[in-house]
Amino acid sequence: MQFALYYYESCPFCQRVLKPLRLHQWPVALHDIMLCPADREDLIHGSGCSTVPCLKITDNQEKEIWMHESIDILALLQRHFNLSEPK
Repeated sequence: MQFALYYYESCPFCQRVLKPLRLHQWPVALHDIMLCPADREDLIHGSGCSTVPCLKITDNQEKEIWMHESIDILALLQRHFNLSEPK
């Protein structure tokens, strides 16, 4: 399974996900939609909207699932990597 996070730095909801992601060095590709217009277009094409944060999950059969909502994204990553939220 592969993960890619679409975000932008000044978004507080994105920071909710980015902080533990960076702290634990989870293997998640980062796509800042403000720095790369192609990433923003990928986000819109794949998820149907430009809302961030958005986690693109690609399974072993190359099926893509796009997940919005910072709390849901963080919970999924914590379960996947068997970690709890830092205090």
